[in-house]
Amino acid sequence: MSTLHLISSPHDTLLPQAKEAIVTLVIGDSFRYSWEGAAKASWVRYAEKHDLDIVLIQQPLDGSLMAQSRSPAWQKCLILSLPWSQLYQRIIWVDADIIINPHSPHICYGVPQQQVGAVINYDQMSLAEKHIRLDRTTASTKPDDLAPMQTLEEVAHNFKRFNNFLYRHLENMDTDESRTISTGVLVLSPQLQRHRELLEDTYHFPQRTKCYEQHPLSLLLMQRGLLYELNPRFNWHLFEYFAVHCPKLLAKTKEDTIPDNFPWSLFMELVENEFHNSYFLHFAALGYLFNYMRIQISSIDDGGPQYAL
Repeated sequence: MSTLHLISSPHDTLLPQAKEAIVTLVIGDSFRYSWEGAAKASWVRYAEKHDLDIVLIQQPLDGSLMAQSRSPAWQKCLILSLPWSQLYQRIIWVDADIIINPHSPHICYGVPQQQVGAVINYDQMSLAEKHIRLDRTTASTKPDDLAPMQTLEEVAHNFKRFNNFLYRHLENMDTDESRTISTGVLVLSPQLQRHRELLEDTYHFPQRTKCYEQHPLSLLLMQRGLLYELNPRFNWHLFEYFAVHCPKLLAKTKEDTIPDNFPWSLFMELVENEFHNSYFLHFAALGYLFNYMRIQISSIDDGGPQYAL
C-alpha cells in the first residue's frame, strides 16, 4: 500500500511503509495545486503498482541567502542529507511537473545499487531529429561554426560540439564532456556515501544558466563513473517533441501568457499521444501550460488519461 508523506522542514521525520520512495519538491500553493491536479493520480497508481512511498517536500530544505537567490531545483541535491532518506533502499527523485504512465515498469529494476540511474539528455531523439533541433536552437546557445550536416555522422559530431559548448561557454566548465543528463528523474541509493557526496558537491556550484544544477551534476556523475543510463522513456521531454514536430504550437504562446484562442484540444491530443509513448512524461519548460492542466488517470485497464481544463 503506497503512503504519501508530507515534509515541511528538514527536521521532519517519517516512518517508511515501503523500501523505496518517489520524492519530489512542491513549494507554494500554486505548485502543489498543479501537482495534485495534473500528476498526483498517476503517481499514486504507479506507486501502488510497485509498492513505493511518495514523499512530498513542501518547503525549501535550505533557507540561506544563496538558496533563495537561485532556483529551487537545486534543493534536490540535499535530499540524501536528510536523516529519513537513509531509511529507504532507493530514492527515486521525480520533478513535480512529470506525469507517470501507470503501465510503466519499475524504474529501479536493473539499476546497479552502486550507480545513479538517469536519462541522457536528448536521447529520445533520432539523429535526424537532433539535426532539426540544432537548426532551431538559438544562435547564442550553440557554436557559430558548426559544420554542414549532410551525413548522420556530421550531425552526431555537431551535437557533441553543441553540448560541449554549453559546458564550456555558458557554464564556464573546463571539460571535454559532451553529454548531459536530464536531472528531473534520478534513481539514488541513499545509504551510499558516494551518492550523498555527489549531490552535496553539486550543490556548491554556482548557478550560471537556466539549466540550474543540470551541468554540474552531469559532469560530476560522468567524472565519478556513477552513471547508469536509463531508457529515455523514463524522462520523456514534451518540449523536445514540440520543438521538432510542432514549433508553431509553441510559438502561439509565451510563458505566463496564454491567448484565449490557444488550441487546447490539439495540445491535449498531442499530450495524450506522447503519454502513451513515454513512461514518465516531463513538462520541463512547459510549466506555464502544465499549471493550466488537470489530468486524471481513469484506470490502469484502459491506460489512457482523461483531461479536464
